[in-house]
Amino acid sequence: MLAEIKTIKTANPLAVVQRETAGASTYGKYEYQYHWALGRVLDEHSNSTDYVVFIELHEDVVYCSSIDGSKVQFEFNQVKNKSSSKYTNKSLTKRTKKDPNSVLGKMLLGIKDKPYRDKLISLNLVATCGFSLQLNGEPLNLEVIKIGDLHEECINDIQVAIDTEIGDKNVPDTLSFITPTLPAKGFQQYTIGQITSLVNKIKAGANHNAESIYRLLMDELRIKGAVTYDYKLWDDLIQKKGLTGITVENTISQFTQSNDLQVRENELTEILNELNFKHHEKAKIRKEFHRYHSSSLQRNLVVLQDHEIMKNIVNINYSVYEDEGLETFIDKTMEQLLKNDKITSSHDNVIKAGLFYELICKNEEH
Repeated sequence: MLAEIKTIKTANPLAVVQRETAGASTYGKYEYQYHWALGRVLDEHSNSTDYVVFIELHEDVVYCSSIDGSKVQFEFNQVKNKSSSKYTNKSLTKRTKKDPNSVLGKMLLGIKDKPYRDKLISLNLVATCGFSLQLNGEPLNLEVIKIGDLHEECINDIQVAIDTEIGDKNVPDTLSFITPTLPAKGFQQYTIGQITSLVNKIKAGANHNAESIYRLLMDELRIKGAVTYDYKLWDDLIQKKGLTGITVENTISQFTQSNDLQVRENELTEILNELNFKHHEKAKIRKEFHRYHSSSLQRNLVVLQDHEIMKNIVNINYSVYEDEGLETFIDKTMEQLLKNDKITSSHDNVIKAGLFYELICKNEEH
């Protein structure tokens, strides 16, 4: 049974006045930016679901390594879909009367003297036009250009220009220049293809609806990206403005028919037939069985507590199932569950569906 969980309110490490919020209120102009953000998420999702991404928060796209505010590290990304000539060290630091800050100057101002700077692991300029920067050694065509890849003269030119602009010639070693793989045109279909690749990787052979997953996740990003409020608490920021790995995982599962679920549905059919349930009863239990499966993919504490109770009851009484058969096992466990005042659901079909689900999972272990 789950131990009592205490809620700890964590201060928001990004609770600093933002450089600008105009982009958030006009998010419809930045479709490429949103698709790049989703692509960034999809690239990482197969490795972890403990992350959150923000749109238009201090920078165009902020990728966070954890939902734990005490452990989180940040990746800031300025994303530009440009068809102009490649960025050079001169154009990166160019200023005009209309815009007194250069592209690079704005990025460095966004982190200058900020309390979250020590948590910043990467500061990236992502541009479809690419970069023409003098490199050390051979003139390689790099997708990611790090400060250490630049020629000393190029670094010196940037430092002098930045020092003149913002009074700080220190260019952080976390700075990178990235030419994205996401195409400047047709990025919608490219992103749907990324979803298909991800699902095939994490749920091999599963039937899924990539377009529905895409639409739901893009809607979530657009809604969250339009939020311009600041939040003092980290959890509030995540809830109101962040796309989490948990949401991505649940969305994928919602539109994915996994092989595991199909096998468990077949086992459920055998159980219902053996117990001689009527047709209308079978339909109701199957519906609750699907709901139980979907809820098992969530991290809702109340749901997790119910599932833990179910698992414990099955484990405790599994010898009854082995020695005395299915019917005796169901009678005994249902009696215990209906008397358990810690379980939130009291409806027979809901409890039976959960019980059957956990029994089938237990059988899979043997």
